[in-house]
Amino acid sequence: MAENQNIEYKESWRTEYLKWVCGFANAQGGTIYIGVNDKGKLIGLPKAKKLMEDIPNHQKTLRKKLPRKQPRKLPRKY
Repeated sequence: MAENQNIEYKESWRTEYLKWVCGFANAQGGTIYIGVNDKGKLIGLPKAKKLMEDIPNHQKTLRKKLPRKQPRKLPRKY
């Protein structure tokens, strides 16, 4: 299976790949295969279980860093 707009192979995880996650979420969706080289060959991933716990935590941390817009009161029309 070759890489395309919905499939991305990564040999290891980097927090910057959360941009890919956001991109897939804002498009048609997609899958990131971690521990797979660009040719689609499985190369493995050390500490995969820990990584599966860490990725959601990275997402939560990233969301906390985003600026939050304060709600505005709209003027009443009489």
